[in-house]
Amino acid sequence: MVFTANQTDGYSREYLRRLAIMLEQIGANDYAEIEKAYLKEMVNIFEVIESRGFEGPNYESLEADFMKTIEKADKEYRNLDEQINAQIYKYALIIYKEVLELDN
Repeated sequence: MVFTANQTDGYSREYLRRLAIMLEQIGANDYAEIEKAYLKEMVNIFEVIESRGFEGPNYESLEADFMKTIEKADKEYRNLDEQINAQIYKYALIIYKEVLELDN
């Protein structure tokens, strides 16, 4: 299956939207904010690099921007000190309890 640029852009936007929603659902709002702040920018830069190729104009500048964005997002993630592990665990317990209730 081959996707056009508009189709992949639509899938990217849907992925970003759903990822933020899922993070918010498990109570990882700080992580959702990081995704909203940086992931769209990373995807946009990546898509420009992909469309122009590695030999395209301003490749090195785009790559540097991409890496800076990743570093900023990564720093914010690290500043949260892996709080997401606790959020995922709490959410898994909720789901586990719901499954047990359905089973009984």
